[in-house]
Amino acid sequence: MKRYISIIFILILVVSSLGCLDSPEPPGADIPRLIVDYDEGPNETFETIIHLRGMEAIRFENMTLYLNGTQVLPKRDGYSLEYRTNRSEFHLEVNATRKERRYNFNATFTVRPEGYPGEEVIFKITHYDGEDEYIDEDDLPFIRILNLVEEEENT
Repeated sequence: MKRYISIIFILILVVSSLGCLDSPEPPGADIPRLIVDYDEGPNETFETIIHLRGMEAIRFENMTLYLNGTQVLPKRDGYSLEYRTNRSEFHLEVNATRKERRYNFNATFTVRPEGYPGEEVIFKITHYDGEDEYIDEDDLPFIRILNLVEEEENT
């Protein structure tokens, strides 16, 4: 009888572990992330690097980046996008779509804002709700998960 119980226990362990071998991506892996970094080059030139991707290698149906209301980088059926700009201030909006879910982020970035002591503050970010956030060198890269856009139901 002990032998049968041991065999049943082993079979239960094997069957339950099979689901772990081919498990889907971790929770939240399909939510796109915005990564914004800063690169200061020679002769006091600078670039803001804007990167959009999933946590894992996740394919998005659409990814679009807008600067100051102008579409600068659309990408269909891809894993990530990257854009570089040397503007000292810009309004950034990024959108991504995956499996009928839409995600969005928008804010205004001021690069190396004047009037702040020291050289530590790299970005002043004004979010769509008017809240300001200050990012210094030690807090780079700036990483945010995009917001899920709630669709209004048509009745």
